Amino acid sequence: MVKRVHDWYKLQKDVGSLTSIPQDKRIYDRLKHKDWKINFKFCHDGLKQMFEQKGKDNDKNYDFALITDIELSKKKLSEFKSIAKMLYTDSRYGIYVSALSYYLNPDKHDTSLSGSYSENISKVFHELFSFADRVEDESEVHDFPLKTNRINGILQEGANYIFVHPNIRFYLWKQNV
Repeated sequence: MVKRVHDWYKLQKDVGSLTSIPQDKRIYDRLKHKDWKINFKFCHDGLKQMFEQKGKDNDKNYDFALITDIELSKKKLSEFKSIAKMLYTDSRYGIYVSALSYYLNPDKHDTSLSGSYSENISKVFHELFSFADRVEDESEVHDFPLKTNRINGILQEGANYIFVHPNIRFYLWKQNV
């Protein structure tokens, strides 16, 4: 049996009639004027291409890291946190990290989570990223994704479907920014 390799970028553009991924553009617009070395090791290809990144990941001495590969969302949350914390620690200014709620893989059952889905996601990830000096949450998580998957005939981002740019999104900043 041959493993299928999906082109998630093409799928999202085809289903949503998008010419570009809005979240990628927001990150690019926010960072493009900064003279920062960016670590792209865990970044999806579409965003790398926007930065015209040509194969070099800036693994050492980087200012900022982008963590957007949806495959990381399949890892246990403790492993996901470990990667984020390592890149955050090694960066000069911080990181942008995203995860796909569809794939969440908790290490244990947390009985203290009694809120709505979006409230629980917020609580878990704010605790997960408590090592950061400043946390900026730009997530798009809906409590009832099947009811909100289309707005004005367009597939709504954050409706917990599989897409290139995951719907749980955080900037983790250091004090020096």
